Amino acid sequence: MTESCCWSILAIDDDETILKNLKELLDNEKIPGTEEKIHIKTCNNFERALEEFDNCHLDMIIVDVRKGPVEVGVEVEREAGEETLEKIRKKKFLPVIFYTALPLKVNDLAGPHVKIISKPSSPDQILTVIKSIYDSPLPHLNRELIKHLERIQADYMWEFAENFHKNYGYDADPFELAYLLARRMSLSLSNEGIKAFLMEIGAPKEFYEAGSQIHPMQYYIIPPFSSNFQSGDLFFGKIETKMDSYWCLLTPSCDIEPHRKGKKEPPEFHSKAEFVVFAKCIPLKDQPEYSQWIDEFKATKKIENKFYEQLMNVLKNNRKSTGQPDRFVFLPGVLGIPDLLIDFQQIKIAKLEIVKKDTSLKQIASLDPPFSDAILSKFSRYFGRVGTPDLNCSCILSKHAADCMKETSK
Repeated sequence: MTESCCWSILAIDDDETILKNLKELLDNEKIPGTEEKIHIKTCNNFERALEEFDNCHLDMIIVDVRKGPVEVGVEVEREAGEETLEKIRKKKFLPVIFYTALPLKVNDLAGPHVKIISKPSSPDQILTVIKSIYDSPLPHLNRELIKHLERIQADYMWEFAENFHKNYGYDADPFELAYLLARRMSLSLSNEGIKAFLMEIGAPKEFYEAGSQIHPMQYYIIPPFSSNFQSGDLFFGKIETKMDSYWCLLTPSCDIEPHRKGKKEPPEFHSKAEFVVFAKCIPLKDQPEYSQWIDEFKATKKIENKFYEQLMNVLKNNRKSTGQPDRFVFLPGVLGIPDLLIDFQQIKIAKLEIVKKDTSLKQIASLDPPFSDAILSKFSRYFGRVGTPDLNCSCILSKHAADCMKETSK
């Protein structure tokens, strides 16, 4: 990942003395353990700070909680710092540090990218908190993604602008143009665009040099693409079971999609499906093929041991040991989701209305459409097949063998 020379931090407080002290303490200081320096901008007006936020590049915000003096026993329903954080969240991803004499007021907002420091604090304490945010990968990835998008936008806009006026003049429909530009931007972040971004940030080669193969992360959209359920969504929790499990939703999206019953109906949304179908997802580690392979690996330290091929058949959705290769679909593990096998024989049907209200069942990921479509197709094929008894092939070969013996005895 590329290194930047400076972290730009905006400090917001209506107390000029506090801002002056922060500037003196932190400006041009190095983040501990790095060569990155801090550049501090200050603003003593909460409303005007949001203009600064919009008009310049920032990496972090330090903000007071209360506007005005802190009076003992005085409760304010909505603090200025809380409102500032809410407005920031609606516009950009930026880590926030509350530097405040009222730390208990915002304790419930604390998290990996929202920190709380009590006033007054030493420079070392403040730098330690800044370092804890800096050590998180997300601020760096956010910065690099913005740079990547700006480069794509610049390349396309310059190329497009050169020919746009000549071909279309300024009479083009602005909404058609907006759609065109947005579509181009979205395509630049798919397939080869993603690989280019990963290469820029120094990802391992298997992320972008796998040829026709794909990285497991390409299966998923995390968090889910929509709060509305889609076919191929992955859930975790209980569906008429005592134990938490992973579940894959198999009902077609068009049957779940909310719609109005009619123009004269009240503005309540309904779905075609009253009930939805889930298939249980079993951890790969619980499968005999995996147990045999891992035990052999522990003994020999060889990945390609004598059980390697049968485990690879499971991963490639060609599980021959069950005699029903279409019964299972393998889902690779990423970001806390383990390697899983969707089992089309372990089906649960639940009422959609109840599932949506069930807080114990969490929608954790969406499968990218090519993979969700393939799972639905395989499920339909598995359940729609017409089974026939196995043919006695031995008797056929015995007949041919007998005919051959007759021919040779003549």
